[in-house]
Amino acid sequence: MPRAVGRGPFVLGGRALVALVVALLPATAMAQSGLRVTAALEFAQTYDDNLFPSPTALVRQSDFIYRIGPRLGLVYAGRTLNVRARYGRDAEAFGWRHELDSTRARQDAGLDVGWSPFRALKLDAGALYEDTTMARDLNVVTALETARLPAQRSSARASASLRLGGLTQLRAEEAFERQRTSGFAAVDTRIASIVLERTFGPLDNATMNFSRREFSAEGSVTRSHVLALGWSRRVMPRARFEIQAGPRLSNDGTVGAEVSVGVRGALRHGEVAFAYIQTEATAAGHLGRLAVQGVSASLRHQLSRGLRIGGGAGIFESREQRSEALVYHATAELEGQLAQSVALIGTYTWSRQEGNIGGPALRDIPHNTFSLRLAAGSASARGAR
Repeated sequence: MPRAVGRGPFVLGGRALVALVVALLPATAMAQSGLRVTAALEFAQTYDDNLFPSPTALVRQSDFIYRIGPRLGLVYAGRTLNVRARYGRDAEAFGWRHELDSTRARQDAGLDVGWSPFRALKLDAGALYEDTTMARDLNVVTALETARLPAQRSSARASASLRLGGLTQLRAEEAFERQRTSGFAAVDTRIASIVLERTFGPLDNATMNFSRREFSAEGSVTRSHVLALGWSRRVMPRARFEIQAGPRLSNDGTVGAEVSVGVRGALRHGEVAFAYIQTEATAAGHLGRLAVQGVSASLRHQLSRGLRIGGGAGIFESREQRSEALVYHATAELEGQLAQSVALIGTYTWSRQEGNIGGPALRDIPHNTFSLRLAAGSASARGAR
């Protein structure tokens, strides 16, 4: 097996990260009442059988990837104020493709603040920044494959919730996101929503959501208005069914449906979930909005005190005016708790994309990754990405 050692910048950077996190690992430090600091360090070895996914590539290229990354967090929980901050960074070295080595292969930073000056009012705000050398990491909704390109995403959100009596709540939300992929113009998304929520007894909950969306890139702006009605019901003592649906009208004359269906159930030692979505979204490397449909299922089960299995599968379809792509995706994970704050996680991920958005598709894009990760620290595997 090739060794990814002996290259000065990566080794020196890795040693600096190790030294930093080792100093913080005793990390459930209570600096004062309500304040908690967490830290974790993750080592991983991954085999990737398609480093440069493309619908026009005739030959797939594979390699072993060695990764090290710290995870730092700060949590403050007060009576009226809650603050959560986090930062993570990964350095990568490749077994053969040394030109892909990076001390900043991926990093993310987030801040969430909640303030409730009195019981009837709650204010929330947050910001998130993500930076990756592999643009497909940002395609969470569409699961689309994207060429190996650097990409960044930054977002901010704010909301205010006001209780109108014991059973009714009014919430106003606004969110902004900017996504930039190397070689492409930035894509901006703005969403403003007003949500009215009503509780009907211990089992049922209803919502009415009106939202305005705006997608812009290279001076072109598309706006959509959505009115969706939602209903949530506890169908079993440990299971809940949720549905939200309504029409979507865009300023380019297109009319679509906005649908979200979910079922989540708690097992004796785990949980199972099913979801279906029909919406619009953006994807890295694409300037226009995409019509997206997806169905997914997931399972998590605690086999024993120190052993857990999990996994899921999904099918996602993305369309624009002249092209579409269908992505099949499945993952399986086995986690073993080696010690109180040390976990070993093995993960296998498979996907296949049929078709291509915005270009020719000469062949499907298969992709397999095998990963073995060691996570240590107060966040353990559950705090790692």
